Amino acid sequence: MDFNNQLKRIRESNGLTQEQLSKILNVSRQSISSWEVGRNFPDLEMIVIISKEFNISLDQLIMGDKNMEKKLIEDGIKTKKARMNIISGILFLIGGSLFLISSFTKSTVLPDGMLY
Repeated sequence: MDFNNQLKRIRESNGLTQEQLSKILNVSRQSISSWEVGRNFPDLEMIVIISKEFNISLDQLIMGDKNMEKKLIEDGIKTKKARMNIISGILFLIGGSLFLISSFTKSTVLPDGMLY
């Protein structure tokens, strides 16, 4: 079953309106509506909150919906890329700083071969 249909079934079986569910999850009613019609999906953190709130396994919420699986995989890939970009930027700044420092410092080789 698709995530949007599962969410709607969960909401209705608990006798909740979209407004009431939105207050429980601390999101807008429009978010609930767009999740239920399949326009977009919640992030992984919100899926975990829904799972805990209604005592439903994550497998039941996620694995039945191929679009949801695809979104979560893409989100994971984006997170990895962002993390790698941050790490690369930091290493680039460190390398550039060390290069500038070395270009402005005078180094001398002593007669015994020691670099000073």
